Amino acid sequence: AAEHEDPPPALAAALDRETTTLRTRLRSFAHDVDPARADALAEQLLLVVSGHLAMRLRSPGRSTDVVREVATTLVRTG
Repeated sequence: AAEHEDPPPALAAALDRETTTLRTRLRSFAHDVDPARADALAEQLLLVVSGHLAMRLRSPGRSTDVVREVATTLVRTG
């Protein structure tokens, strides 16, 4: 998907569904952590998860240690 500046409609729709699903799940998690900042925290975590997934395309064996540390910091520092 990252290779397409203007993805074909079927790919764009799949990406939209995937992103919406992930955003919804993260927002639910974030709401349990801190309802007052649920939307902002969900967007921050979405960026972290998306970035990690992109890096795993480059290095499939990449550890999850850094992404877990960043996510934990975001959750704790509200």
